[in-house]
Amino acid sequence: MAKGYSIVSVERITFLNARKNPVDGYLITFRTAEGVVDWVQLADVEYSAETVAKAIEAKLEKHSSVMSL
Repeated sequence: MAKGYSIVSVERITFLNARKNPVDGYLITFRTAEGVVDWVQLADVEYSAETVAKAIEAKLEKHSSVMSL
């Protein structure tokens, strides 16, 4: 486990972007240190170790803010 999460799976997907156009990309499923399972999706052009980490960390911040209510 690194940085409070572990990546469970990475899957190739096609999803609709903000303009409703199909985009090839990845669905990255992760588990937090607390055991919560969540996911992020990134387009092919955005997919790198750095952008995956940033996307997951942004989700972790959202979880933290909700849990602190």
